[in-house]
Amino acid sequence: MADSIHDTVQQTIRMSSPNLDVARPDLELGIVGTGVMGRGIAQIAAQAGIRPLLYDTRGGAAAAARDYIADQ
Repeated sequence: MADSIHDTVQQTIRMSSPNLDVARPDLELGIVGTGVMGRGIAQIAAQAGIRPLLYDTRGGAAAAARDYIADQ
């Protein structure tokens, strides 16, 4: 399943930004809010090879989301 998610995200990025090289190792995605949706976005980005940068106003929330995703 991870391969299909990876392929889908890569294809979506190519369609929305045709000049963006999605194979670049330095791609990052900023995500504000680490609730269910933010964690899901971060997980999909990571599976697609994009480094997610998490931010949340609640202390420790970003670290907890990172740990949660790592356990998946």
